[in-house]
Amino acid sequence: MEPKLYPYSKNTAITLILLLLAFTVGGLFTLKTIRDTRDIIAAVISGLLMLTFLTFFIAKFLIPALQNKTALEISSSGIINYFPKTVKIDWKDVEEIQLTALAPRNMFITFKQSRSEGRRGIIGLFRVEGNSREIYDTAVFYFQNSKKVI
Repeated sequence: MEPKLYPYSKNTAITLILLLLAFTVGGLFTLKTIRDTRDIIAAVISGLLMLTFLTFFIAKFLIPALQNKTALEISSSGIINYFPKTVKIDWKDVEEIQLTALAPRNMFITFKQSRSEGRRGIIGLFRVEGNSREIYDTAVFYFQNSKKVI
């Protein structure tokens, strides 16, 4: 079976960057009203923190989205999640996949006990272009088919 590739969501990337920019610019405007040295130091530190977040999300989210790069890959061997770093999950390590009504933009993966990184993993689908339910159904389809091969 051919792997199913899901690109980054351009709309989510642009919205997130604009939101971070708004907070950064808003923080800069508050500098004009600050008179106390401690408040200035706190504002500068929070401004630098916002610029760090902004730089990170531009480099790791906006640029890949504009380049139409793959954010999530689902194949017969497992799932590869490319944000914020590449993580490969083999189907042999997976016990169950869930999509809940409480968090419809997150796919929960329950690992078998032998996996050392923990019992449960979460793949945020908010940054992936496409319908969460369709992505989940694709993952379940590949997962169930991988069981038949083993």
